[in-house]
Amino acid sequence: MNPSHTLLHGPGIYYFRLSGTRQQPIFRSVLEYDYGTRILSQVSDTTLLAYTLFDNEIHCVMDCKRDWPEIIEEIRNAFADQHERIWEASRAVISEEVRPVLIDENVALVSLIVTLHYLPVQRQLLPDASMYSWSSDHYYRSLNAPDWLDCGRALNQLCQTRHNRALRYESLMDAPHEHLIHLEQSDHETYLLFGRAALADKQIARAGLKEPERSESELQRLTDDAIKLISDRFGITSESLQDRHFRRQYQRL
Repeated sequence: MNPSHTLLHGPGIYYFRLSGTRQQPIFRSVLEYDYGTRILSQVSDTTLLAYTLFDNEIHCVMDCKRDWPEIIEEIRNAFADQHERIWEASRAVISEEVRPVLIDENVALVSLIVTLHYLPVQRQLLPDASMYSWSSDHYYRSLNAPDWLDCGRALNQLCQTRHNRALRYESLMDAPHEHLIHLEQSDHETYLLFGRAALADKQIARAGLKEPERSESELQRLTDDAIKLISDRFGITSESLQDRHFRRQYQRL
């Protein structure tokens, strides 16, 4: 993602790409993969919609009922606790560098999930996505997905009957190139978003976002610039303009 893109906040469906700290692996054993899936499915105030796990990466889609920084912090703490229980060593597992992408459910959700499930094939780990154990792909092909994974949000967009929607999903995965999206490119010129650009404005209004507070150094720079502009305009020194004894004299300024 372009680092200049602005992060959106507030409740919504987000794509998270989490990596290991200092490029270290997140998962070192099959047991940790299993625990990792459990952690993602049990984050409070969220619903897990899809995931694909690699040794040093987590790709997941979550419906979040609260703002994402709190959710990321809960995930980071849970993985650190898991690592300490298994390896009897304390360390941060998940990197703090996270850039969540807001998802337009009706436009981009299905394509995003297909893209995540197809990642193992793109990375040439195996020839078919259904063969990869550490993604939610096999649950999307199943008629009985577990309660902790909401496959219906995406599958219901394909078909309303449970049997036929699984078949429709398999047909998508048989020809995924028509539906893949570029995970490194936002659909919005300013914000991190997959979907319609208008969703960014709605999200900002719903979340009641404010402009980020300026640092003290930036505020001082703006003040100095304003003083210089005014003093130059009226042919006075900056010092006299700031002298409180001349306040009445320059009040008209």
